[in-house]
Order: sequence, then C-alpha cells, then structure tokens
Amino acid sequence: MVLLLVLSAVGCTKSNQYRNLNKDDPDLSYSMEAFFSLGMEPVVSESFQAVFSDLTEVKYHDAETSVGYTYYVYEIFFAPVTSRPLSLKSVTVSPTGEAYGYLNRDLNNGRSSLKDWQGFTDKLVIPKWSAISDFTAYRLLITYSDLGNDTMASYGIDTDMLDQGMENVILRIRYDGGEDEINLSFGKKPHVVDSKADPLLLEKPYLKPVLSDGIPEFRLEPLR
Repeated sequence: MVLLLVLSAVGCTKSNQYRNLNKDDPDLSYSMEAFFSLGMEPVVSESFQAVFSDLTEVKYHDAETSVGYTYYVYEIFFAPVTSRPLSLKSVTVSPTGEAYGYLNRDLNNGRSSLKDWQGFTDKLVIPKWSAISDFTAYRLLITYSDLGNDTMASYGIDTDMLDQGMENVILRIRYDGGEDEINLSFGKKPHVVDSKADPLLLEKPYLKPVLSDGIPEFRLEPLR
C-alpha cells in the first residue's frame, strides 16, 4: 500500500510540472505577448490555441482563359497553451463538408489541389521550445481557390455550399508527441475584394498579387 501511494505521488508530480502560459509570465517572447494582446477569444485544444482572425474572398479573372476564380485568403493566429517542451512539425488548414471533398480532387488539369496548397507547411523544421522565452505564436496566411468557375460548373458545385465549407475549417497542428485539431468558424460574412480601388488593399497589400495575377499568398511567421 505504501509503495502504491509513493508511485501515485510521483506520477502526479510529473503530470503537473507544466502549467498554462499566461500574459503575466515575465519571460514571454514578443510573439506570445502579441497573441495575448489580440483581445480575441481563442479556441483552445490540448497543446495549442488559435484565433480565426480574418477571411477575405478575392475575385480574379484570367483574361487568357476567360475563367473566373474566387481565392479564399485566411489569416489565422495560433500559439502554444502550456509550458510543456515541444517541437512544431506541421500546420495545415482543411475546409469542411463538401468543400473538402471537392478541393481534394485530382483534377488533372494543371490546377493546384488542396494537397498542393497544404504542402508548404507540411514539413516544418523548428527548434524545440524548452524555456518560456522559446515559445512562439504564429501568424498563418494561406490561400485556397475555388478551382475556377468552369471547374465548379462541371462538378455541379454550388457557391453557397462551397462558402460554408471554406468558412468552417479544421486547423491541424502536429508536434512531437501528438496532433491537435482545432475547429474554427469565421463568424461573419467575408469581405469580397473585386476591384483595385478597394481600400482593404492598402491595409492588406498581400492581397494585391491575388487580385491582379491570381498569385496565392502563403506565409508562416512569428506574430508581431
């Protein structure tokens, strides 16, 4: 009986040696300070927390092929929850519902699929976070397209159905020791950019190449 009690006490100590990070930690990195200062309620999982900051629909017309595209540009912030040491391995964003099945098709027409888009953050090389000052919050910019109005028509895809799946996504964060799935929903109608005169382009200049040339934006960087 004494042996069991000692083992239980040791196990309890080991499981509780890590605590949740908070805005008052004296050694927080600047990126973590920025995350806690967002003023937005995060969705929290076991090891990570995330905020669906913004979703913009950008309309692009390919004059050469006369095909119209809608690009969905996501801005998501995520950060670790606890002080448990870990190393970030991959980050992906997946649409839900019928949008996921549609965008995951192998179209064989030279256009990128969901697998192609997710590849840029599928294998990350980031040093292990150990000290409180190591832990980093990130800003993720990622762009998906509707594959063109011609492709949507050929598969009988409805715009409203696609939008629903694009506005409700799953953020998957893989790290040494596990994987978190965080369900994120954009709580309002996305802003639509279809003109070079849209004032949002001044606030978010990374949208300009999407609108003008159909060049998607992909970026993973420490939150500033």
